[in-house]
Parts: sequence; structure tokens; C-alpha cells
Amino acid sequence: MPEACKKAGEMAWYVVIVNSRAERKYAQLLSEKGYETYVPVWKEPARGRGIRKRVVERVLIATIVFVRCAERERILLLKLPYVKHFMVDRTKKDRYGRHPVATIPHSQIEAFRMCVERMEEPAEIAPVPYRLGDRVRVVDGKFAGLEGNVVQHAEGESHLVVCLGTLGCLKLNISLNLVTRI
Repeated sequence: MPEACKKAGEMAWYVVIVNSRAERKYAQLLSEKGYETYVPVWKEPARGRGIRKRVVERVLIATIVFVRCAERERILLLKLPYVKHFMVDRTKKDRYGRHPVATIPHSQIEAFRMCVERMEEPAEIAPVPYRLGDRVRVVDGKFAGLEGNVVQHAEGESHLVVCLGTLGCLKLNISLNLVTRI
């Protein structure tokens, strides 16, 4: 393991962007250099005539390799020819208006691994259009014009809380395609 990565307090998971269809190869190269890596793969039965009980591994997220290291080591990884860049966190900005490099908590990586290992069919990873607490307005449907905050959301729907002043708050189930951020 690289010397700088030995201090657990400095360790973080980063998202490395690499060439498509080479994720496992580059993860192996990084592992050989002493880094902890993870490439989520899904195992599915092979299709076709005459193929018996063969399993094919497919990369779940193209061009992505998760790597755990210290910030010092992350900067050195940029010099490797197969590392294109690191994913940035578009939800944050530094004092110069730039987006910082995204770090992923170890607990989220472990939860993601568990989900990938246990899933029975491929999952779709999609960006979440709204974050908890976002202020939104209903733009269509019978609640058009209502404003509130997103308190939780599941695939395709959102629970919107509308403050009614002294009466309290009203929680409504609203489709995500009917609201817009304000």
C-alpha cells in the first residue's frame, strides 16, 4: 500500500474516470500499485443456444473505478496514462467557484457493494433531480401553484411538505415531473 495511504484518517474513496470497457483492467493495475479499488459488476446468465449455466459479468457503471487513497496519492494518480480525471461534486463549490473532487464515505461504498452483490436483476443508476429540503413549486395538475419543500423522494414520486402557517404542514405525494425547483 502506498505510504501516504497508511493513515486511515486521510483515506477517502474517489471516483476515477477511465476508458470504457477497461474498468476491470485499470482497477487491477491500481490494485497492483497498492490501492484498494472497486468496480461494481453484475452477474447474469449467458444467453444463446447451447450455452449451459454460464455466468457473464457485466460492469454496472461504465468508465468508473472507485479507488481508496489519500489526497496526496490521488494527485499522483492523475499522472497515470489510464486515469482521465476524477469525478467532481456538482452540489458544492469552493471559494473560487470551482467544484471540488467528489469523495464518497466508506459506509456508502459498503452499502452500494451489498446492494450490487444481492441484486437479482440489473439496476439503473440515475441522478436525483431534487435533494431533500429543496424548495419546489407544483407546475401542473390539481396542486399547480403550490410551493413547498421536498422531504423525501422515491423513484418517480416526491413527498412535498407545504407549510400552512398556524395550521401546520401538509404532506402531499407529488410526481417529480409535476414540480420544478425554485
